[in-house]
Amino acid sequence: MEDRVRRGRCHEALHRAAQRIACAFAAGDRMAYAMANPDNAGAASTDYLHLFGLVTLAYMWARMAKVAQDKQASSGEHPYLKTKLVTGKFFMERMLPETSLRLSRIRTGAASMMELPAEAF
Repeated sequence: MEDRVRRGRCHEALHRAAQRIACAFAAGDRMAYAMANPDNAGAASTDYLHLFGLVTLAYMWARMAKVAQDKQASSGEHPYLKTKLVTGKFFMERMLPETSLRLSRIRTGAASMMELPAEAF
């Protein structure tokens, strides 16, 4: 039962993160948004890459957790597999929520970043 609950939470976290990527694509058609003001593309680029990286890592952790759980089911508890599952849980609960931050930054645009004139630097 505990494994099913744990798997459910990981799947939910991964699903929410994937939805944030979908929002990043759908939020006003990114290409049109960048064409209207090229600074928007530059302002969002780092956060966009971080968002994709986090979701990709979460997908890989989900795959590793599935393999570890299958091995535990067939051959019993093993410290290495337990460590793998705990580390994956940590990533899902502590690192993956950063996707919300990244999506918020992507949606913000470049206005505050570009407000100061070049002479201010």
